[in-house]
Amino acid sequence: MYYLNDHWLALTLIICVLPGLAISLLRHLPLREVLLRFWFLIPICLATGHFIYRYSCSSAPEREDLFLWWAGGSAALLILELITVLAFRRWSFELFRASLLLFACSLGFLVDPIQGAGKSAYLNLLGLRFVEPIWLLLLLILIVLVPWSYKSLSSLGARRRWIILGLRSGLIAFLALAMAEPQLRKMNENTTVLFVLDRSLSIPTEFDGKTVDAAGVAQDNRWRRIQQFINEAVGKKGPAHRNDLTGAILFGKRPRLALPPAAVDKMVVSDSLAGPIDGQYTDIASAIKLALASFPEGTAKRIVLVSDGNENLGNAEEQALLAKQNGVQIDTVLLAPEYHNDNEVMVQNIETPSRTAKGARLPLRVLMRNTNPNKSVEGTLELIQVKEGREKAVPIQPTFDVLETSPIGAKVRLRPGLTVFTFRDKLDDTGKEIDSAYSYKAIFKPNEELPGDRIQNNRAITHIIAKGQRKVLMLEAEGDEEGAFAHQFLIDQLRAAKFQVVPVNVTRLPVDRNELSVFLSNYDCVVLANVPAELLTRDQQETIRSNTYDQGSGLVMIGGPDSFGAGGYQKTPIEDALPVDCDIKAMKAAGKGGLVLIMHASELADGNKWQKDIAKLAIQKLSAVDMVGLLYFGGLKANWHIPFQTVGTDRTKFYKLIDRMVPGDMPDFDPHLRAAFETLSDPELGLSTKHCIIISDGDPQLGALGLKALQGMKKAGITCTTVGVATHGVNENKRMETMAFEAAKGGKFYEVKDANKLPAIYIQETRRVSQSFIYDARFNPKMVLRGGPTDQLDTNLPDLFGFVRTTRKNSPLVEVLIEGPRTFDQVFPVLAAWQYGLGRSVAFTSDARSQPQKVEGWDRRWAGSDMYRKFWEQVIGWAIRGVETERLSIATEYRDGRVRWTVEARDEANQPITNLRLDGGVTQPNSGPDTKPAEIRFEQKAPGIYEAELKAEEAGTYLLNAVARQTVTTYKGRSKENLSSKLIEKDGKLFLEDGTEVKKNPEGTLLYADDNTPVVEQKAGEKVVDSQRTAVTISYSPEFNDLESNPALMTKLSKITGGNIYLESDAQFKKIISGEELFRPGLATSRSLQTVWPWLVFLAGCTLLADVGTRRINLDPQELNTYARQAWNKLRTVEMAESKSDDFLNRLRQKKTEVAETIDQGKSERKFEATPGNPATYVPPPGADSILDNPAAPVLKPKPATTETKPTDKTDDFFSKLKKAKKRAATDTDNPEENKS
Repeated sequence: MYYLNDHWLALTLIICVLPGLAISLLRHLPLREVLLRFWFLIPICLATGHFIYRYSCSSAPEREDLFLWWAGGSAALLILELITVLAFRRWSFELFRASLLLFACSLGFLVDPIQGAGKSAYLNLLGLRFVEPIWLLLLLILIVLVPWSYKSLSSLGARRRWIILGLRSGLIAFLALAMAEPQLRKMNENTTVLFVLDRSLSIPTEFDGKTVDAAGVAQDNRWRRIQQFINEAVGKKGPAHRNDLTGAILFGKRPRLALPPAAVDKMVVSDSLAGPIDGQYTDIASAIKLALASFPEGTAKRIVLVSDGNENLGNAEEQALLAKQNGVQIDTVLLAPEYHNDNEVMVQNIETPSRTAKGARLPLRVLMRNTNPNKSVEGTLELIQVKEGREKAVPIQPTFDVLETSPIGAKVRLRPGLTVFTFRDKLDDTGKEIDSAYSYKAIFKPNEELPGDRIQNNRAITHIIAKGQRKVLMLEAEGDEEGAFAHQFLIDQLRAAKFQVVPVNVTRLPVDRNELSVFLSNYDCVVLANVPAELLTRDQQETIRSNTYDQGSGLVMIGGPDSFGAGGYQKTPIEDALPVDCDIKAMKAAGKGGLVLIMHASELADGNKWQKDIAKLAIQKLSAVDMVGLLYFGGLKANWHIPFQTVGTDRTKFYKLIDRMVPGDMPDFDPHLRAAFETLSDPELGLSTKHCIIISDGDPQLGALGLKALQGMKKAGITCTTVGVATHGVNENKRMETMAFEAAKGGKFYEVKDANKLPAIYIQETRRVSQSFIYDARFNPKMVLRGGPTDQLDTNLPDLFGFVRTTRKNSPLVEVLIEGPRTFDQVFPVLAAWQYGLGRSVAFTSDARSQPQKVEGWDRRWAGSDMYRKFWEQVIGWAIRGVETERLSIATEYRDGRVRWTVEARDEANQPITNLRLDGGVTQPNSGPDTKPAEIRFEQKAPGIYEAELKAEEAGTYLLNAVARQTVTTYKGRSKENLSSKLIEKDGKLFLEDGTEVKKNPEGTLLYADDNTPVVEQKAGEKVVDSQRTAVTISYSPEFNDLESNPALMTKLSKITGGNIYLESDAQFKKIISGEELFRPGLATSRSLQTVWPWLVFLAGCTLLADVGTRRINLDPQELNTYARQAWNKLRTVEMAESKSDDFLNRLRQKKTEVAETIDQGKSERKFEATPGNPATYVPPPGADSILDNPAAPVLKPKPATTETKPTDKTDDFFSKLKKAKKRAATDTDNPEENKS
C-alpha cells in the first residue's frame, strides 16, 4: 500500500497503456498500428521519461539538466517546424508529433513532484473538518435544482445545458461548503532533520599531514568524515523520504544556522557557511534551543546532535525536556568515544592570597598537571609579576623537580599527576603605603612537542590586591606627562589634600575589558575631566560603569566644552552611572544647530548597515532643539529621506525612516550640495551652527554647480566635513578634500580604512553642531542643598562663567546641590550626586580647567578662592570608595564551573559579627552592555560566616566587592533618646550614655534599674561596617580541561526525547546511512488548522461569472475552427482552398435556406388570400369593441387573382422539399463539369 501511495501517477500512466493493448487483441489490430496512435504514445513517453529520470540520474541537479536538454530539444524541433512552414509553405506532422512526444518525455521529470503533491493533497483531505456542518444541508437543493434546470434550459442545446447545470451545482456546493467553514489539518508525513554539529576545541583533531584543501591547508580527517557522513545520509535517504527536510547548525560558544531546512538530496556542510565560531566554549543547550526555533511547522522533527558531550555553558538537559514537550527527538552521535588524552600538560592553578599588606613576602604556588600516567615531561616554567604594565620575573624555590634556574625561567620536570612549584615574591616596602593590583602569570613550555597537548592551558593568570592607601585616577583628554595636563592645578590641590592622584591620558587605557577591570581595581575613584565620548570605546565605558556600580568605586565627571551632552555621552553606559541625563529635555534653548547628512557609502563592505548605524548615532547625539536632515541619491535625483526638521524628544521616527533607507549610486555631488546649502542658509531657521557631513567613496563628480554651492557655504558660514570610505585613488581623495576645504573654515577630511572608526568620527563631528548644550556666560550658582560634597561650604558661592546643560535624572536618589541660572523656564544642575549601586557618582557641569595666572576657564573665580580645595576635597572624599577596616576577610574557591565566596566578619575583639546584610557586586569578564547583572546573595551559614555563589562560565577575572551593613539599634534613656548601644560599666554597674542605670536579666535583656522594665530600643537605620574586594581568575576556558568525551550526557539527551544513540565509527555510519534511520517517522505532530472558506467564496464568484457568460454568449465551435484555419493560412500566405466536402456542405446549407424561405412565403400567401365566395373581412375578437361605440368593421381590399396557381399537394411539405434539395446537391457534386455547362 505504501508503494501504491508513492507511485500512483506512474501506475496511472501504465493503466492508460493497457486499454490500447487490449483493443489490439480484441479487434485483431496490428500492434504497430495501435502504438503509432498519437493518444497512445503520450502516456508511453511520460512513463519512459519518468523511468529515465528516476534511475539514470542520482541527484536533482542532474535531473534538472536532463529535463532542460529534453525540453530544449522539443523546442528546437518546434522552431524547425515553424521555419519549414514559413519558408516552404508546408506543414510536417511528423516534426510536430516528434516535438510533442519529446516534450512529453521531458515532462517525466514532473511525475515525482506531481505524485508527492497528489499524495499530500489526499492526506490533507483526510484532516478536513467543518466548524458549522449544519450548512451542508444546503447541498440537498441540488436534488431539486438539477431536474428543474434541465427542463428550463432545454432551448440552449444539450451541450450548454449540461455546462450550466454543472456550474450552478458547483456554485451551490461552494457556497454551502464556505458557510460550513471547512478547516484543514495537515498531517505530517515528512520529517525535518537538523544536524547540530559541535565545532568546539575539546573535540580531538586528526591531522595526518597528507589531507589538504585546494589552498594547501591541512584538513582535519575527523571533520571530513563527519561532512561525508552527513552528505551521504542525505543523498541516500531513499525515495520514500525525498520530501523530508534537512538543515545544519554549527555551534561552539554560540550556535549559528549554517543551512536552513530544505528538501535537498545532498548537503555539504562547511565552517564558512556559519561564519566564525568561537570554539573555546561548548553550549549544547543554546544549539538545541536554536534548532527548536528553526523547525518548520507541519513535519515531524528530529535533531541529530554530533558532539563529544563536553558542555561548559548552559544546561542541555533542560532544553532536552523542552524538546520532548514539543515532540522533538534527539539522536546523538558521540564523537571520539574511546579517546583519552594522555599527553595533556596544563597549568592547573596559581595559588596566591587574594589580599596582603605592603612589604609582605607573598607565598605563591603553581600547580602543574601531567595526564600521562607513565611518562615525565620536562620543560621551562616561569612566573611573571605584572604591575601597571611592567613585568618582573619571580624566583622559584628549589625543589627536587627544579632541574635548573635562570633569569628567563626554570627548567622543571613534571611527574605523572600533580606537581607543585613554590615561588616567593615581595611587594614594595617603601616608607609610604601603597595600594596596587598585581597580576601573576605562569607559562610552561615543554621541551618536546606533545601530540594532543593544547597550548591554551599551558598558561595561567591570577590577580591580587595589595592593601594600602586609596588612589584617584584622573583621566585627561590632553597631556601625557606630569605638569602638562589640562587640569594640573586641580591635580595639585587634590594632592595637597592628601589624595594620591594619578593622571592618565584616556588614550592609554587598556582596550580589553578584562585588562581594564584589573587596571581600574587599583583606584578608588575615577575622574573624567572634560573627556569626549569618542575617545572611549563602548566596552571601556561599560567597564567604568561596572567599576562604580559593582565595585563601589567613585565616579566624578567634570564639565567642559567636551563633556556631558556636548561631549556626546547621550545613551552611553557612563550616562547611566551619572545622576544627570546628558540630553536636554526642554525644547527651548539658545544656539540651536543644523546638520545635513549626505549618505553615499554603498561600496563599503556592509555599507548600507554602516550608513544606517552612523546616521542613527549622529541623530542620537544632537539635542532636542537642533535640526537635522538626510540626503541620498534615489529615484534618479537627490532625495530628502529625512526632511530638514527639528530633532525633538522622540527620535524613534527618524530611526524607522533610516531603517528603510536604500541609498543609490550617486553620479555627482552637485544637487546634494545645492540642496544642503539652500536649506542650511535659510535665515528664517535661525541656526547658530550649520554643518554638513558627507560620506562617500569619492566617485561622484563635482561640477560647477557643486563648486558654486561650496562657495555659498563659505559665505554663509556652513562647514562641511567629508569622510572617504573605500576610495579608489588620489583623485577621489582630492575631490573629497576639495569639498571639505572649499566650504567655510573648520571642515575636515577623513580617509577611513577601518569602518569601526566611523562612530567616533560622527560623534566628534556631531558635537560641533550641538552648541545648545553650552551656557557660556557669567552667572552666580545657587546652593540649594548642603551636605556631602557641599558640606561646610559658604552658601555665597563665587561666580562661574559657563556650564553644560543637563537634565536631572528622574530618581529619588538624585540630589541636586548647586543649580545654575534659570533659562527658558528651566533650571539646570551644576552639581548633582547620587548613590549608584555600591558606589557613588557626582556630576559637576562647570569646568575645572583654570590655572591661576595661566589659563582662565569657566571656574576662574573658584580657582582663585579659598573654597576651591575644600570643595574638591569634599567632592572626591564623598565619592571615593569607603575605608576598608579589615573586619571582613574573603576566601575564594572555583570548582565545577562555580565561584564561591566565603566572608568572615569579626569585630575589634575578634568576635563574630552576626546579622549583617552583605551586598555584593561582581564585574564579570567580557560581558557586553546587554549582559544581565549578576545577582550576588550572601547567606549566613554560621556566626560571622557568610557565603555566596556565582556560575562562572567565562574565562577571565571576576572582581567581587562585598559591602557589609548593620542595622544600628539605639536606646532611649531617661533624659535622652537615640543613645548608642554601647554600655558604660562603672563600679560594677551598667549605664547608658546619658547616665541611665540599666541591668541585664538572665536572658540577656536590658532592663531599667529603677523599675525593672525593658529598655526601649530605637532603630536608627543602617551603617556600613566594612567593605572588602577580592578577585578570582579563571585562566582559560574549561573547554581545555576535558580529556575525554562525555557519553553519559549524550545518552541522557537521547533517552529523554526517545531518540537513538550512535558512536562515531565507519561501520556505525554505514549502518545509519543504509538503514535510513535518521529519516524514520518521528513523533506525531500536526499543523495548526487552516481556514478554507475564503477560497471557496472566491471560487463561487468565479463560477457565477462563468454561468452568466455561458448563458449569454454562444460560441460556435465550427466558426472558431474556421477563423483559426483562416489565420493559419494567412500566416502561410496561402489562399484557403475549400475542399469538396466543404463545397457540398455550403451548397446544402444554401439550399436549405432557400427552401425554408419559399415555404414561409407560401404559407403567408395562403393565410391572407381570399377564396371565391368568401371575401376577406376583418372580424375583431370578442370584446375588442367594448370600449368603442361599435365602429364599422373595415373592409380589406381583396388581392387580385394571380395568373398562376400553385398546386396544393403533399410536395409542399417542408421535409419533402428538403429531401429533394439534398438529392439535387448530391447530383451537382457528383457531376461538377456538367453543372458548369
